[in-house]
Amino acid sequence: MPNLNLKDGTRIFYKEEGKGAPPVLLVHGWTMNSYVWQKTIPYLSKYFRTIAPDLKGHGASDKPQARYTLKEYAEEVDQLVDKLLPKDKFVLVGHSMGGFISLTYATDQKLSKRLKGLILVDTGYNLKGNPGMKGLLDALRKGLLGSRKTAAETINQTGFHTKFIKEHKGFLREFTEETIKCPEHVVISALESWVQDYDVTDKLGQIDIPVLIITGDADGQMDPKNSQYMKEHIKNSQLVVLKPQIGHHTMLEAPDDFNRAVKGFIDKLK
Repeated sequence: MPNLNLKDGTRIFYKEEGKGAPPVLLVHGWTMNSYVWQKTIPYLSKYFRTIAPDLKGHGASDKPQARYTLKEYAEEVDQLVDKLLPKDKFVLVGHSMGGFISLTYATDQKLSKRLKGLILVDTGYNLKGNPGMKGLLDALRKGLLGSRKTAAETINQTGFHTKFIKEHKGFLREFTEETIKCPEHVVISALESWVQDYDVTDKLGQIDIPVLIITGDADGQMDPKNSQYMKEHIKNSQLVVLKPQIGHHTMLEAPDDFNRAVKGFIDKLK
């Protein structure tokens, strides 16, 4: 399986399929990995070169004892682009924390020059000082949610609509097994970065490329109001709300509608 090394020597695993333009870079969320794109990559790669890395600290990539910040993840994305897409303008797709990273990337003038389009999935624009996230961080630091696996199970239960869980028995166990590949030191450090620093509210108006915003109507982890706000404050943007009863992982809960929305958006960029 393909790997590359970052400037600091960290080995990053990634999946790659397809050959068409523009290339698409898929960035997963907190504690997850490229596994979440299992219903996305086979579809998009029929039309576009599709790349999905496991971010540092996640999945099959290296997990050094280090700080894990959104700024450093945005720079990691830039290194991936330099190595894999040195001459191409590309479409950046970010889910949840991947959306935080993507917005950090897109609102940095030095990093965003090669962006052709941006797709924000089940994400938000401001978590600095968020009481819910501060409470979660405190609970994880103190071990109040139990073992790493028990904590992951509890958090993951809120990520999918109950209807989806009932209809896909056993799926949540598999999802949790992928989640716990992300160790505790990464879990806490990344969460600290959101609570301490993540706020791009005043930068949304600076984004001048086409943007697609996707949310589930019943997202239990990232309020769909975040997506509506971004639609109102990002100039060249459109909002797709997937329903009914679609939770935080739209690409897994409503893959056909998700894939159609993404392809339709990218087709208009050509």
